[in-house]
Amino acid sequence: LISEHSLHPDDVEDVYPSSPLQDGFFGATLRNKYHYVGQYAFDLVGQVDVGRFRRAFEQVMQNNPVLRTVILYTGD
Repeated sequence: LISEHSLHPDDVEDVYPSSPLQDGFFGATLRNKYHYVGQYAFDLVGQVDVGRFRRAFEQVMQNNPVLRTVILYTGD
């Protein structure tokens, strides 16, 4: 999987097969790309230190592996 998807081995923490429920969600998404997709935008009001905000966001990503999850379709 790593070489097929141009990933660097150091960037991969774990690899798990999908559950039957996840397979069902993925199949529905293949049929309609807007199923099970959530995207949110927020307006930040007032003065925002963009560098500080970015560092805080990166720290949250680093501390929460689930936020770095990638789902790869293998065709199996």
